[in-house]
Amino acid sequence: MHTGPGLPEEIRRAVKNGFLNRLPLTFLPYTNQQIREWDYLFEYERRYLLRTLAYLDSLDPARFSALFARLREIESSMGLPHAHFPTQASSMEASSWLARSPYYQAWRSEVQNVFAQIERGCEVQNEGEKPIYRAIILILGAKLPLAPATVWERWKGLGSEFTLAVPANANTREALFQPFSAQPSLFEVLRARSKRSDDVWLIDADNELKSLITESSAPGDAAPITLSFERLKSFREGFLERINAIQKDLADADAVYRQLRTLNLDAWCPTEIAARPSVREFLRNLFLSGNGSSVFSNSFVEWAASEAMRRARPSVLVARFGTRFRPKPFTSVAVFEDQDRANPIPAEADLEGSALDAQVLAHYTGLAARRYPEYRARSVILCLAEALPCAFLVAPREFALEVGAEPVRPARLNAALAEWLRPDARITSQSELFLSTPVSQAAGEF
Repeated sequence: MHTGPGLPEEIRRAVKNGFLNRLPLTFLPYTNQQIREWDYLFEYERRYLLRTLAYLDSLDPARFSALFARLREIESSMGLPHAHFPTQASSMEASSWLARSPYYQAWRSEVQNVFAQIERGCEVQNEGEKPIYRAIILILGAKLPLAPATVWERWKGLGSEFTLAVPANANTREALFQPFSAQPSLFEVLRARSKRSDDVWLIDADNELKSLITESSAPGDAAPITLSFERLKSFREGFLERINAIQKDLADADAVYRQLRTLNLDAWCPTEIAARPSVREFLRNLFLSGNGSSVFSNSFVEWAASEAMRRARPSVLVARFGTRFRPKPFTSVAVFEDQDRANPIPAEADLEGSALDAQVLAHYTGLAARRYPEYRARSVILCLAEALPCAFLVAPREFALEVGAEPVRPARLNAALAEWLRPDARITSQSELFLSTPVSQAAGEF
């Protein structure tokens, strides 16, 4: 257990006073892992952990017992091996114990119920906090063969499609992000937001967003967190090689995963990632999740964006989907095989498949935002296709841009986004982007 000087006094005191011993068994892997990885947590995760522990510590014994009573009953029915259940970190072994139980769905439901109660208690404690306006910009790359009539079909009913007034064959992303003279500009806002080290994320299937780093970051400023599937090639290849060494049993898988969790990754990292330990560990966990993000570029963008929203709650997220290659013959993506090493034939771009992936996964990224209250009530989602002048906007009524039949100039859209994201912006009403029940930050770990 990490209880060093970098850990806040509130947590060190709680650990010393035996607070962890009062938690249900299945809460321990997540809680212990969060405490041990404190140095690598994003600012939102740190605040969340501190608020949660402070709220639980404030409960009298009767209320604390009542909060977890049903969960303890379910754990008892599951017959978990208390002496051998892994409690120091989330693991495949612990997950397998839970998933095999006929009470698994009841357990998941009750975990969400407990966290919902904790969140309601934390909201009462934190009333009056200044709200933050946010923007999610989803971009479909220029090489994708997209049909103007259907490109935003999945978004219908959520917002409005509109036309951008750009020259024929112009790149709409470049048109939007060019440095306009109007003040405040989107570049100035991104520069200001980047001073919070985890508040602006740029996630790219290729490496086209790198120009935004140069434009939006002045000397001495904290740069946006920029993740490029292409630039992370060495990182991905190293992970694939180690993961494919796993044998067929869970014990070996957990052993390999433990090794990967402690492996020094600096040799695989681009310099800007190696310099930011929290981002390096974010990528480690991303590739350990085994969801295709280390193999498929658009899967990487969607999963990285979804995890960034869950873990860091950035106020600005730009996610660009691009082109992936076809799986090569006599290779296996099911075990995340490195296609280039397994088969020397040249890789072939799958443009049609990439276009379908990009449209579906961009929509999934937008849907992922609805899980969190911060993105439901006060966020703008802007969808762009680089090769098409059509765009899609999902925004609260307070957003200072009405779209309709008339084309919108990129400068006007730029100014509206900049005004929306100004640090001194204020909310005037509680209109919501989506309506759904929040899913807790921590419950996503189970």
